[in-house]
Amino acid sequence: PPLPPSRCAAMSDSTTDAIIGVAATVAALIVISFILSKVFIIVNQGEAVIIERLGKFHRVLNPGLQCIIPLVDSPKQFVWRDDRLLADGSIHSDPVNVTRIDLREAVFKFPSQEVYTVDTVQMKVDAVMYFRIADVHKAVYQVDDLAGAVHNVAQAQLKDVFGSKTMSAALQGQKTVNEHLQRLFDKEFTSWGLEVYRIELLDLSPLSHSDTAVAMKEQMKAERKRRAEFIVAEGNKTATRLVAEGEKMCKTNIGVAEQEATRKRSEGAKTAKIEMAKAETTALESVAEEVETDGCSQTDYALFNLYNNFMRDGVAHVSNKVLYLPYDASAVTGLLHRLPAAFGRKQGVATGAAGAPGGADAAAAAAGDAALD
Repeated sequence: PPLPPSRCAAMSDSTTDAIIGVAATVAALIVISFILSKVFIIVNQGEAVIIERLGKFHRVLNPGLQCIIPLVDSPKQFVWRDDRLLADGSIHSDPVNVTRIDLREAVFKFPSQEVYTVDTVQMKVDAVMYFRIADVHKAVYQVDDLAGAVHNVAQAQLKDVFGSKTMSAALQGQKTVNEHLQRLFDKEFTSWGLEVYRIELLDLSPLSHSDTAVAMKEQMKAERKRRAEFIVAEGNKTATRLVAEGEKMCKTNIGVAEQEATRKRSEGAKTAKIEMAKAETTALESVAEEVETDGCSQTDYALFNLYNNFMRDGVAHVSNKVLYLPYDASAVTGLLHRLPAAFGRKQGVATGAAGAPGGADAAAAAAGDAALD
């Protein structure tokens, strides 16, 4: 059955009260959250927040949970740059308003700029600066646009530094330039609460379309060619020196070997001559003993030896094999008669009877035949 109108009205009123209660709870939670967000601020590590009270600097909030007075205290907005690396390698910077200041070391990329050296060479300079905000109060209140002020001062200092140097000095002394810029920037930026660690030159070169760049390329080619030729010459020099040292060592070794061989040959010849002399001495002594044993003098032995050689050579060279002796055979007989005694042959010689006719001639012939034998 349908509910009475009074009961329906009561149910409608209870539903409306429930919805109102939920809405009031949600609104209360939103208000409480908003009030808490205005009262409590969580500061992350490496960040700082400046609080102004009624538009005047009050204090700097350190990392952690901090409490402020809503509607009285408010964070100070800080103008900074948002650097983004594009696809083409360039860096795009947009100014942004932030309330949280990053206290970590950061990199500030200076835009590329053209400077003139003291010898009127136009060069392109790309540099980066590594820095950190050391004093938040100075960084916010001492300068309006910190990023723009840093850029302008750096541009002026770069032009001043390179304007006092020649191109060669700037290219060869980049480390000196970096240290000089670091000292200048640190001195200039200290009043703004910045601490500069170092400056690095990413690119320092003449403009690509200038005559100086073309001349530098030609100079670089010539220098590389000169170095290549120098290296080749040094290699040839070293090779020649090593070959000469090798030949010298080889000749030295050959000389030492020849000297040793000559010494050995000399020692051998010396020993051979000594042995030959000893052998000849022994032979002469043996001959002398035999001659003395046979009862012959050395003079007779020498004469008979010469005669014997004469007779042998004569028989060997005469073609008809005929030997003519002197007519007076008695002299030859006396000579031949003594041959056996000189050469050690004691053979009987047939002689004729004393006083017999032809006895002396027969004896001489027999002695001659013995000598020829």
